[in-house]
Amino acid sequence: EPTRGVMRIHSSGLKYKILIIFLLLASFTGILLANFSQPELGVTGGFGQLTCNQQLCHSGNAMNAPGGSLTINGVPAEYQPGQTYPITVTLARSGQSRWGFELAVRAVSDGQQAGNITVTDSLQTERRAQSGIQYIHHTLSGTSPNTPGPKSWTFNWTAPATQVGVIRFNAAGNAANNNGTNLGDFIYTAQADS
Repeated sequence: EPTRGVMRIHSSGLKYKILIIFLLLASFTGILLANFSQPELGVTGGFGQLTCNQQLCHSGNAMNAPGGSLTINGVPAEYQPGQTYPITVTLARSGQSRWGFELAVRAVSDGQQAGNITVTDSLQTERRAQSGIQYIHHTLSGTSPNTPGPKSWTFNWTAPATQVGVIRFNAAGNAANNNGTNLGDFIYTAQADS
């Protein structure tokens, strides 16, 4: 009889451990899936921020490895206060088949939000904010799984109502291989000033 009691306790302890492992794996899977639709904020590589590569979210390849690129087009050489500009971010890397990006716009003088980002294609992009900084990034549909690049996202940026000095656009992009892991992906960064 005592032996059965010991077995029962041991068996329930094992079930508890299996349950904990299952919950941890489920949480990890949820994090991976969430990153497809909503990347972690603050990974543009600008103003002291790390990128997904540096945080080891996506590893195995050097950042800005030869053979790929991330560009920010439409940034005016000199912005006009209150003017709205269409901005396009383009990510390219041969052999990759899923795409993601994140971009923020800040005043160089103080690192604060500069102007306003407006989503023009809600199927492809989403805007969120953290600590007063607006970030625009891909949506789940905007990752365009199983498609060759290059991949582009377009949105509007409205300059501040008054001059704030030099404004910097920082972006990071993930040219992924769509294998469901963080290995084999390529992270690129880009910067443009106005």
